Amino acid sequence: MDPRHKVTPALLKKLSPLRLNVRRPFRGLREGIRRSKVKGAGIEFADFRAYVPGDDPRFIDWKAYARLDRVYLRLFLEERSLNVYLMLDVSGSMGFGKLDLGRAVALSLAHIALLSYDSVVLIPFSERPGHPARTSGRRGIFKLMSIAGMFEPSGRTDLRRSLAGFLNMRWEPGLLILISDLLDPAVPEALKIPLLGGFELDVIQVLSAEEIDPKPSGALTLVDAETDERREVVLDEASIERYKRRMERFLRGIEEFCASKGVRYALIRTDEPVERAVFGRLRRAGIVI
Repeated sequence: MDPRHKVTPALLKKLSPLRLNVRRPFRGLREGIRRSKVKGAGIEFADFRAYVPGDDPRFIDWKAYARLDRVYLRLFLEERSLNVYLMLDVSGSMGFGKLDLGRAVALSLAHIALLSYDSVVLIPFSERPGHPARTSGRRGIFKLMSIAGMFEPSGRTDLRRSLAGFLNMRWEPGLLILISDLLDPAVPEALKIPLLGGFELDVIQVLSAEEIDPKPSGALTLVDAETDERREVVLDEASIERYKRRMERFLRGIEEFCASKGVRYALIRTDEPVERAVFGRLRRAGIVI
């Protein structure tokens, strides 16, 4: 793994001032520190509920504990947590450093969400959604790091089927962050699916430096990472120019679609550190603030 794509304690510490940029009010599952017109952890007292492991102990009502010998949380109006769903592409095309960077970005965003006491679900996908990993609480990042560390690129990409499968899981609406190279002919039509389910959508496209800016290499045999299909090509300056024009149209189409639907979009490259991707590209895109 490229050392620039590792999630280190130093990086986690640097991420602490950041927040996910959420524009829509959602009803969360746990009390958090996000503004909402439902019961949460704000200023105006509203109600009690039983303590759940992972809740913020600052809101435990110790007087109630002394009287009843049971642990309750004090609930307040205005502040509420968010459900954050991170769908990470683990298909075969995510090799060549893309999965390493995508995983690091997913974990970075998960950590930012967990610091806000949001509920986080990490879902790998290729042809369909994989097993979801759900966590909350500030130490939940270590669970996700352990699980995500086992991901390996394999299988074909089926973005439409994966997003439809996500919707069929009937998750509580919230923020869905899709991290993928988007090398699927179903794009951008597939991106409409979570919007129909009432989710706010952020799209992070991960491409290798070679995919964006290939160099002349002469005669080569290219092997499709997902289908093993082989093709003989000659990478001279003329063919590379044609490729770059097609890539530019492809990327522009995704960017224009996202802009038309109010979806935040960022393109990140494998030749940049995860810290630069988060603090630079994702911040400029408005995905984090």
